[in-house]
Amino acid sequence: MTTRRRGDELLEAIYEAALGELKSVGYNKFTMEGVAVAAHTGKAALYRRWPDKDALLSDVLRHSLPSPADVVLTGDLRADLLAIYYQLREAIYAVKGNGMADAKKETSSTLIHDVFGERVSIPCRKILLDVLRAGAERGEVRPEAVTEMVAGTGYAMIVHNSQVNNLTVADEFITSMVDEVILPLVRV
Repeated sequence: MTTRRRGDELLEAIYEAALGELKSVGYNKFTMEGVAVAAHTGKAALYRRWPDKDALLSDVLRHSLPSPADVVLTGDLRADLLAIYYQLREAIYAVKGNGMADAKKETSSTLIHDVFGERVSIPCRKILLDVLRAGAERGEVRPEAVTEMVAGTGYAMIVHNSQVNNLTVADEFITSMVDEVILPLVRV
């Protein structure tokens, strides 16, 4: 049965159906037909927008991942670092929760890695560098600590911790990392 929907309403239904399909059948058994049935639409509606399942999943992942660029910065170095790292954790949890982590194991495609990099990794490291720059301008951060390597340190620690702990990163880990590693590393 198809339901006549258009625009954002149809798109949301397709995204929700695609995530549901991915969780229930996995990447290898994921089909455009299965998504169409679950979204109560026709396959043609999917193929008009996406040529294949990877293109659809790429958009679904972009849509479902929280972006570090959405973090509202306050100008407080510690608070801003924590907010960015918590948003990074939420993006990691989104990958775990929406079935993409399992899908990554089923395919040799770099789709998930590429989309995560574009939507989360690159913006995260950029905004961290911007926060360090702003901290240096306020006199809180040593100017020589405003580097891509320093900005990537906390990011790398969280990603590593998530891999070691089955994509789980505790609040305590993030707080401890900021207070015991990042702030001592960058402060004047």
